[in-house]
Amino acid sequence: MAERRKFTESVLGASDEIYDYNCSPCEESGVYKEAHKYCDSCKLYYCKKCLGDHNKFPALRGHLIKDVTSQPKPAVPTGAPVVSVPAPPAEPCDNHPEEMIKMYCGEHDVVCCTVCIALDHRECKDVHYILKLAKDIRTSQ
Repeated sequence: MAERRKFTESVLGASDEIYDYNCSPCEESGVYKEAHKYCDSCKLYYCKKCLGDHNKFPALRGHLIKDVTSQPKPAVPTGAPVVSVPAPPAEPCDNHPEEMIKMYCGEHDVVCCTVCIALDHRECKDVHYILKLAKDIRTSQ
């Protein structure tokens, strides 16, 4: 009986369509949409809606956006389940080059590392983890 429940739960979240390139942020949420663009800086695939959300961040606007057809198809090992793990932010902080940009301060409209947050934005109320903020933007009206 437990196996049937697991099977039913897995089928409910399944998609009828299979794409060569899935949108990375959508796939993280369990939604499978076709990706049309690839951000060479973030190393993620984006559908049209998520690309618009990506480009809302001032610091991300300069990223190199390519058509997905210019990218090699993601390798899928035979027999292994397909699991997409978003790449962590890979852009170094201007003030602390050894740290990666992971945070966004809405009060100052800047992206920065956790060290900058601890030192320069400790009193700010509108500080967010970028990946969480991006996920929230996708699901908001």
